[in-house]
Amino acid sequence: MGSVGQDLERRKRLREAGKYIITGVEIFPQGTVQVTRKAEYNQSGEDKKRSVVKEFSRASRERLAIVSRETIYTFSSLMTCSYGKQFPLDGKQVKKHLNRFLTWYRRYVGGEYIWWLEFQERGAPHIHIASQKDVVHWYDRDEFADQWAKAQGLTYGLYYSDITTKKERNLYDDVTAVHSHKKQWQVAIKEDGPKRYILKYALKMRQKIVPEIYRNVGRFWGCSRGVKMSIPDPEKREISEAELRDILAECDHMAQDWECIPKNLWGIAHRFDKS
Repeated sequence: MGSVGQDLERRKRLREAGKYIITGVEIFPQGTVQVTRKAEYNQSGEDKKRSVVKEFSRASRERLAIVSRETIYTFSSLMTCSYGKQFPLDGKQVKKHLNRFLTWYRRYVGGEYIWWLEFQERGAPHIHIASQKDVVHWYDRDEFADQWAKAQGLTYGLYYSDITTKKERNLYDDVTAVHSHKKQWQVAIKEDGPKRYILKYALKMRQKIVPEIYRNVGRFWGCSRGVKMSIPDPEKREISEAELRDILAECDHMAQDWECIPKNLWGIAHRFDKS
């Protein structure tokens, strides 16, 4: 059984034991509603040690969705930091590259940001960064390419043998050639396009599985301090499960008859104005 199925089973057990009582909701300005309960999902006596991260969990994806929806900041462009034919298989190494790059970003690009990790079919990690920069010139992309290569510790003197062409190639040249392209740092066509992209990605039901060859994946996403601090405090309101189900029924929400109502409900905050 997958993690989602296990989570539902745990909720069911707690509900039957009277430990899954809905006590209220927290309503965010942009429409997100979080359900509050009497008890946490973990039963007393369960092992609460942090387990090895094997996938981008549903809870983490939903938290990313809330942050991207509710932050007061907008994002105008999307950066993609990828790897070439040679790429690290350790998340600690990838985060070291990312931290070096973000140090440069904060100093020379500026503005708030949200980043998140994905894996390509070949198992290579790559990182997306939603940026506030709304005008990106060719020289910006050249600098971006250079800094991402340097973040990996690449220089002009690092060569490798390309199996397909049987020629010596320079790792730095490979990375900068790709990342100076327009698609690696795209300006959104639609207003706040990167935020829409984040929501679409975060709320996909398809699991984000960590490749077996990859270790120490760590966090799947993060954001600048400004984004984190900008999330407004939600309005807290006491409400019973019966009242909540009545509201869900009024808007014909698909969770109205579910045995366990999910923790996060999207785009229905206005329905609570009538309650």
